[in-house]
Amino acid sequence: MTKNGSPESDITVRFNIATKPTGSTGALITFPLLRRTDSNGRAQGTLTLGNRLGTYTVTASPIGSTRSVTFTATARSGSTTTTPPRQDKIATRLLKRTGDRQSAPVNTRLRNPFVVRVLDQFGAAMGGVPVSFSVSPSGQLSASTATTDINGEASTTLTLGNTIGTYTVTARVHGIANSVTFTATAEAAPPPTPEKVATTLEKQSGDGQSAIVKTQLISPMVVRVLDQDGAAFSGASVSFSVSPSGNLSTTAATTDTNGEALTTLTLGDTPGTYTVTASVTILDVPLLTVEFTATAKWKKIIVVNTKPKVIAFSEIMFQSQGGLHSPPQWIEIRSSAKYRVNLRGWKLTLKRRADNPIRIEDKNILEVTVTIQEDFIIPPKYARLITTFNSRNSGLRTQESERIYNLFAHHIDELDQNERNRNRVLDPDGFSLTLRDGLGEVIDVIGNLENGETQWEFPDCYVNRIRSSMFRKFDDGMPLDGTVQENWVRASDAKSVMPNIYYGNATDIGTPGYRGGDILPVTLSSFRLQNTDPGVVINWTTESEVENAGFNIYRGLSKEGTFVKINAKMIQGAGTTGERNQYQWRDTTAKPNTIYYYRLEDVSYAGVHTQSATVRLKGVVTAQEKMTTMWGDLKR
Repeated sequence: MTKNGSPESDITVRFNIATKPTGSTGALITFPLLRRTDSNGRAQGTLTLGNRLGTYTVTASPIGSTRSVTFTATARSGSTTTTPPRQDKIATRLLKRTGDRQSAPVNTRLRNPFVVRVLDQFGAAMGGVPVSFSVSPSGQLSASTATTDINGEASTTLTLGNTIGTYTVTARVHGIANSVTFTATAEAAPPPTPEKVATTLEKQSGDGQSAIVKTQLISPMVVRVLDQDGAAFSGASVSFSVSPSGNLSTTAATTDTNGEALTTLTLGDTPGTYTVTASVTILDVPLLTVEFTATAKWKKIIVVNTKPKVIAFSEIMFQSQGGLHSPPQWIEIRSSAKYRVNLRGWKLTLKRRADNPIRIEDKNILEVTVTIQEDFIIPPKYARLITTFNSRNSGLRTQESERIYNLFAHHIDELDQNERNRNRVLDPDGFSLTLRDGLGEVIDVIGNLENGETQWEFPDCYVNRIRSSMFRKFDDGMPLDGTVQENWVRASDAKSVMPNIYYGNATDIGTPGYRGGDILPVTLSSFRLQNTDPGVVINWTTESEVENAGFNIYRGLSKEGTFVKINAKMIQGAGTTGERNQYQWRDTTAKPNTIYYYRLEDVSYAGVHTQSATVRLKGVVTAQEKMTTMWGDLKR
C-alpha cells in the first residue's frame, strides 16, 4: 500500500475470493485472510485453485477503506493443482533488551544479564536461534553461545576482569547483518574492610564493694570489650582471677552482644582488700587487663560487757493480718552464755518510720523505750520470747512467766495497744529494735530503719497465705549484723526449719523459743522399764522435741561402768514438735536375774548426741510389776 507515493506500513488488508467457476470446490486462500503491511507497504496471501476449470478472482482491500485491488488466476485443462510449500520463518532482526550500561568493581560479577531478542521476517519472536556473545577486553561470560527461548530471547552474564574501564559485550546471529553491543564499566575495588579487633577493656560495674568475710558480693563484676571503632565486641574470651583466695562464679566468660562479660566474687575468710583481675586473651596472650577491688570485713559480733556471752535477737515474726483473732507478733532473744541471764530491768527501744508513728494522746511518737518489769530468765544456750499479746492457741503457755514476756500486758499504754491493734507493734515496712542491759549499754540492734527511713525491704512473709517468721543468720554461734538484709532469711525458705512448733495459729511457719541447729534437749517426762517374757520393754515419753532425729538405747552392768548401744538402728524421733510422743523398744537380749542399767540418748539432725537418763532394772521383776521413774527423779 502507498500513500502520497510512499510505502504505508502496519495497514490491515483483507483477502477474499470474489469469483470462481460454477461448481468449483476446494478453492481457498492459504495465508490468513487478514494481513498487515510490512515496512515496504506490502501484504500477501496465497490462492489454492478449486476443482473446476476457469477464472478465479481474488480481491484485496484495506480494512475501513473503499479502495481495493483485484487478482485473477486461471485453472487450465490437463494441469495438476498442488498447494505451494509453506514459506519457512527466517531470523531477520536482532534487538537489544536489557542489561546495558552496568557498573561494578573489577573482578565482580554484574548483577543483571545482557538480554537480546530475535524476530523472524514477519516481526514475530523466533525461538531456537543460536546467539553468540563476545567480550572486550578480557572478562568472563556465563555463556558464549545461547539459544533463544519461546519469547525469542537469549542472555549471558559478565564477570568483569581486573582492568578498570569500559567493557563491551557483542551479540551476533548468523544471517542477520546487524549486531547488538552492550557496555559495562569496571570500577576500582573498594578498600578491604578491616577485621574487627578487641582493643579496649573497660570496667562497667561492681567495683569497690564490701561485705563480711565468707559472703558473696551483692553485685557482679562486669567488664565491656570494645573494638577499634569503639563498638561493642562480642565473642571475646575474658578470664577472671582473684587474689587473695576467694571463690569466683566463673573464671572464663565470653562477651555477649553488648560486649559484656561478668563474674561474681564470694569473699574468703581473710579480711582486707581482694583484687579481681579481668583479662582479654588473644592468641593465648593476655593483652588487655582491668582490676576490681572489694573489701572483706570481719563479721559483726555482739559482745556483752566484754564477757564471753552473747545475747541477741535471733528470730522475729512481724507479719500479722490484724484484728482480734489474728496471731501475735513475737521477738525471739537467744543467749549463748554458759549461765542463766535475767533480762529484768533491760530496755527495749522500738523505732518507727516517719510516716507511720505511734499515736499517743494525739502525739506522733517515732521512738518508744520500754523496760522489762519482771524476771525474764534465759537459760544457757536457749531462747525466750517477747510477744505482742497472749494467744489462746499458744503451745508455749506452760511456764509462760518464764518463757514469754507479754507487751500487751505490761506496756499497753506505752505502745498504744488496744484490742484492735495489739498485734501491730512491729511495722514490716520499716522498724528498728535496740536491746540495752541494765547499765544502759547497747547489746544488739536489728531492723531496716535508719534516720526514720527504710533502707531495705524484708521479703513478703505471707507464703501461700501462711505467715512466716524471719531467721537471723548465725556463724559459729555468733550473730551476723542484724541491720544487713543478707543476714536474714525467711523461715519458709530455710532448709533447717521444721514447721511443727508454732506460737499462735497452727498455720504460722516459725520456731519461737529455740534456734534451729543449736544443741537443745528433748523434753522428757518419763523413762520406765518393764520386765517381760522375752526381754525388757523400755518406754519413754517426750513432751516436746526440737530437730530430734531419733534415739539410741545403751546398756551397762553398773551405773559407772561401760555402756554399750544395743539397738541396731536408731529409733526414729518426731523431728520438731510441741506435742507429747510415746516410744517403746524391746531388749530381747537381756538375761534373767541380771541387774542392768539402761541409758537413753537423743540424736539431733545436726549429729549431736545427748545422753539423757540412766535407770536401773533389778533382775527379779515379774511381768506384772512395773518400774517407773518420773522425769523429776531422773539423773543425767
